[in-house]
Amino acid sequence: MNGQYGKSEAILMDKEILQRAVEEQAGENLAGCIAKAEGIHFNQVYNLRLGYRNILEIDCLWEFTSLARLHLNNNRIEKIVGLEGLINLTWLDLSFNRINKIEGLQSLLKLEVLNLNNNKISVIENMDTLQKLTHFCIANNHIGQLDNVLYLRTFKNLFTLNLFGNPVSKEDNYKFFIAAHFPDLICLDYRVLKEKTKNEAALKYQYVLEEMRREQLQIQQADNAEQSQKAELQLQTDAFVESLNGSYLFKSMFEDDPEAETLQCVPGVDHLLQTYPLFYWYSNSCRLGLAEHKQREAEVNAFLSAHAEAVAVHQKKASQILANFEHQHTEVNWDNHGVQKRLLFTDKDTVMDALATGHDNHLVKINDRETLLLTRVNAWKVTLMKGIQDKELKRNRMRLSDIYRYMDHLREHLEELQ
Repeated sequence: MNGQYGKSEAILMDKEILQRAVEEQAGENLAGCIAKAEGIHFNQVYNLRLGYRNILEIDCLWEFTSLARLHLNNNRIEKIVGLEGLINLTWLDLSFNRINKIEGLQSLLKLEVLNLNNNKISVIENMDTLQKLTHFCIANNHIGQLDNVLYLRTFKNLFTLNLFGNPVSKEDNYKFFIAAHFPDLICLDYRVLKEKTKNEAALKYQYVLEEMRREQLQIQQADNAEQSQKAELQLQTDAFVESLNGSYLFKSMFEDDPEAETLQCVPGVDHLLQTYPLFYWYSNSCRLGLAEHKQREAEVNAFLSAHAEAVAVHQKKASQILANFEHQHTEVNWDNHGVQKRLLFTDKDTVMDALATGHDNHLVKINDRETLLLTRVNAWKVTLMKGIQDKELKRNRMRLSDIYRYMDHLREHLEELQ
């Protein structure tokens, strides 16, 4: 089958086809007739049936922002595209088509039921964002690796899985493998998984599952550590003190200093480099910067909170003024709104020159960091103020637009009264 019905010509999805499908769903009853007469808005459609229409490509669905169920079964679709705007979709039927790859589903965060039966898919992939998935049907495709099915273990709400008709379903111990690795699964291939089967599978794959749990725990711990490190670095970046909580800046000064190697040859200098109290100053600078960032964040949040409160107060006053105005005009109806060491000891000037040059290089490094810090702080301040100004400008424009529309509304009523 796969969407091929006789010799009917394949069609492209357009607004005309969508309008016709919506009207057909409305029916011929009284409610349907009223809906047709008043016009059906695509953003108010919750269920759309487009099966058996020989559709070749998914398109023109961006207006269906409220759509919860979409039936595209028994067509000629080869690629999953055009679903980006369907953020409220919970049910998607793409069975009996010609799809060979799972893709284009990243924005469907609310999807619970996905039917991909009778297609040409060989790999389960690109479904990481579908964490609310409860039913996944991919029967009669080309899934050939049991390990690939383990990709679905990340979906904690999955309790119905259909792999019937795939090469993987013909492997030995297929049912036990699935039951062991998906302990919360209720239905497999149209049949309920019995507790006896689950217990046997858990015993059969006991050591494999324990090893998987250990690996997952290690991965989770590594991921948590990485996320914690990223969060700490981001916090330091926001406070303009990144890389100041350790020896990074101090070491970088000597790494970029051509005279550093010469100085390190002097006895005792290497020990000084390891114990220099500048590390302590760096740590204090980092703590001070983080404290200042915290205070700055509190001040900005307090300002934004006060701003939002002021806006709410003025909006309330404006609404009251409008209500008083409408109350005063009740007569109108208003509805709908090594070697070198010895040489250095014999040449004092060389040592002093190396020290002076190194000192100058270090000052340049610190000055550059200070300049970068001031530049970023100023840029942050300008961006913050511009964002506030742009937001106020946009809000004022919207209010003006509302006032003009309201004036036009009043003018139309006055003209009708005349």
